[in-house]
Amino acid sequence: MFLLILLWTLVFLFWMWLKRDTNKDEPPTLVNLDWRKIHRITADTEVLTDPEDCLTVSNACLHKDRVYDFAKNWIGNGLITASLPIWKIHRKVLDPLFSARLLNNFMEVFNNLSRVLIKNLEVEVEKGPFDPYVYSRRHTLEIICMISFGTKLMDNIECKNKYMEKVEKITNVYISRVQ
Repeated sequence: MFLLILLWTLVFLFWMWLKRDTNKDEPPTLVNLDWRKIHRITADTEVLTDPEDCLTVSNACLHKDRVYDFAKNWIGNGLITASLPIWKIHRKVLDPLFSARLLNNFMEVFNNLSRVLIKNLEVEVEKGPFDPYVYSRRHTLEIICMISFGTKLMDNIECKNKYMEKVEKITNVYISRVQ
């Protein structure tokens, strides 16, 4: 009986090995890393602590998780949700737009809106714990609008609040679908 169970276990493991996802863009299953630098959390999750290992793995693991598929209906097949071939093309086009030289042109916008954020956060000082997400999402949207469209969204508070409300709703829907 023991031999039969052992045989079935070996057959099952061999079958699982044959069915594994062998993606040429992913690293091999047995990565040649210094195992002293990796702390095992669960059976399939590892934490890398060496920056060179992180760079190697990040360049090899380019496919997005299934979670991104939920957002495709909302934001389309853009940079965030695109498949690997589309993402590579978009990334090549967008790389020059995020160069340090170009981003330095927007330092005044970053600094001004950071000062506004700090001023808004001063209200929360000595009040105890609070949700910083409320402030960060508002100012992130403001920075995106200023840099992308050259428009101050603070002037149109009603539009901003409606957009933030819709983003909150859709985010909650996606979070509930993923959980």
